[in-house]
Amino acid sequence: MLTLSSGSLYKYGLARIFAIAKEFDFEAIELVINPDCYDTYHEDYLRELINSTGIPIVGIATPVVTSKAKTIRNALTLAENLNIPNLIVRPPFFTDFRFTSWFKNKLPQLQDKTHVNICVVNVPASKTFILPKFAMGNINELKRYNHICMDTSHLVTRKIDLMRAYQNFKSRLSFIQLSNWHKGLEHWMPNEGILPLESFLTKLAKDGYQGPIAIKLKLENIGEDDLSQVKRRLKTCKDFYDEYYVKALATKPVKKSN
Repeated sequence: MLTLSSGSLYKYGLARIFAIAKEFDFEAIELVINPDCYDTYHEDYLRELINSTGIPIVGIATPVVTSKAKTIRNALTLAENLNIPNLIVRPPFFTDFRFTSWFKNKLPQLQDKTHVNICVVNVPASKTFILPKFAMGNINELKRYNHICMDTSHLVTRKIDLMRAYQNFKSRLSFIQLSNWHKGLEHWMPNEGILPLESFLTKLAKDGYQGPIAIKLKLENIGEDDLSQVKRRLKTCKDFYDEYYVKALATKPVKKSN
């Protein structure tokens, strides 16, 4: 399911983001909560946008800076009330020991009480050599959770092979944030960069993955306030997805029953 992360257009209003998604045939939205933008967590307004555009929200991503147990619980309630199937959360900052303890021990218990997939995303490596930025930087630590969101460009910061990570996460993979790594920058256009996203999308299709694939870009990488350029680049993302995922899905061999 081709999904547009609202974080890719975070300086634009939500109504415009939904309109752009509809214009370029994105099937859904990943909503990134912005604590400074009430619309991103106002239940009635979000329901109105969903109903008026016909575009569902298939994931809510909690804010990075203010992520706490209460933040996750509030976002989970919003997801439950709006029938949003996925909640994407990041592991805590390395120095937040109390939240880290809750995240490791209480989050799995929270998952047992909800139908929403609580997807833990792999975090980028720190840019300093003093302390890690995030706790649980080792991707193997994510296996304690039932659902994983894979951010493809974050893998590059840890020098982790994309296809190997996919095989490692495959049985728990519920959400994908798709972008490339180019010129030392993460969250770049999928058709430019060092990651073999063409092979990755084709592999996803052949394996029958049908969950959200969210285009997650940095607005600064796609044109910022130049809306025409932003739209052209999102159209390129849609074409890339169609070429390497949709076509591969259409040619997937059908298993014959005995």
